[in-house]
Amino acid sequence: SLYIPVHGPSDEELRGIIQEEGSFSITEMRVHDPTGGLLTPNRMVNSLRAAFEQIIVQHFGLSGEVMDEFARTSE
Repeated sequence: SLYIPVHGPSDEELRGIIQEEGSFSITEMRVHDPTGGLLTPNRMVNSLRAAFEQIIVQHFGLSGEVMDEFARTSE
């Protein structure tokens, strides 16, 4: 088994982190509505695969079957 915690910060939390770090300033921030119809299950799986495929391959080994199972489970 593999556990990868994923956290999506709120806009206030993100603003606070950026201001605290100090390297950037925010002139405008737009929040995407995740229920706006742009995020389909297939897009979500592809995004997760792009972000975590290397970690999954290192943990379970290189196998098309492993990634196919990941895609099926994620949907």
